[in-house]
Amino acid sequence: MAENKMSQVAVMFGKKLGEEFKIKWEYLGINIYDCRFEENGLFTHYEEEYDDVYEDNDLLKMLLTGEAVIVDD
Repeated sequence: MAENKMSQVAVMFGKKLGEEFKIKWEYLGINIYDCRFEENGLFTHYEEEYDDVYEDNDLLKMLLTGEAVIVDD
């Protein structure tokens, strides 16, 4: 099995696994999501819409391509 790279991805964005942060994505308005990197991927909590947290591969892709950015509080 290959080495898990998620901790390196988190470090690339100045974060640690499990550390909560916000991501901003502009599409039909400004959207801000509460997120965290885990060993299994990027997890998102859509605070206003849902109570659960789920893996968000699309948002991870947008972060990696610059379509979304991490914002400071």
